[in-house]
Amino acid sequence: MKSQEKSVKFRDFMGIAVVCYESLGIDAFAPQGKRNILGKIFQVFIFVLGTGNLFLAAVLEIVYFTKSFGVFKDIIEITALLPCTIISTASTNWAYPIIYLHQSYAGYVAVGAGIATDLLLCCIITQLQMHFDFISRQLLEMVPRGGPNDMRCLKQLIQHHVTILRFSEETNDVFGISSLCTFLSSSPIICFTGFQVSIGAANRVIGKYILFLIHQSLTVFAVCYHGNIVIDSSLEVADAAYGQHWFQASKEYKKMLLILITRANNPSTLKATSFVTASLMTFSSIISTSYQFFALVRTMYSDG
Repeated sequence: MKSQEKSVKFRDFMGIAVVCYESLGIDAFAPQGKRNILGKIFQVFIFVLGTGNLFLAAVLEIVYFTKSFGVFKDIIEITALLPCTIISTASTNWAYPIIYLHQSYAGYVAVGAGIATDLLLCCIITQLQMHFDFISRQLLEMVPRGGPNDMRCLKQLIQHHVTILRFSEETNDVFGISSLCTFLSSSPIICFTGFQVSIGAANRVIGKYILFLIHQSLTVFAVCYHGNIVIDSSLEVADAAYGQHWFQASKEYKKMLLILITRANNPSTLKATSFVTASLMTFSSIISTSYQFFALVRTMYSDG
């Protein structure tokens, strides 16, 4: 029975991320030569509108926090990560709908850009996993007989392995800073958001806090899970190389295979710059740290 496997375009493989990027005025997969002038203008307009609106919202939040410093009455107000009190202007005010739309669109841009970037990273990691798995399968299926064809096939796999390792390093260079920001902000966000939910925030904002908590937890888990996938799939290359029938091969083949095993035993990793390695152990540490902060804040609230 023939295999039903077929190749797909990378754009189709990461369809959700592409849709998110397109809604923000970013379309890296569109052939620029086929765009008309109106399409280009509209794309630039959406991009400038989204980024400018997000920047303005960030500035307004900074101004709000600066003016409110020392004014907060208790720990509940201090730990409110979704204050946006500028939107609490009376609904009868003429500026209310404008401010509401402004902050809603800014929130969409922030969340959409974050989700699209994380999905793009996950898709690239899945591609890396597919290549590592392909190399592993090829190594297991090889049956060296001591002839020159064995060396040729092994050299091709080693070259493929080196290329994938280089691509993995480039992935770290591209996504390292964004992943680091995600890890650094995750613990306080999970802690304070969980605290607001646990004390019973107002009904009008409790849904926001629950969604924010779920979103942040899933974001960190997705990055750490796919980082663990890279580690496991890259280590499987060494296991596959050792598991083939290398004892029938020539001496030169065994030496080259030993070099491959030595390099593959140093796993490829997804790093948030040089500080953090994304893995399930990292996710466990983040959740543990968040809970420790949560327990501290909860104790301060109970004692106060």
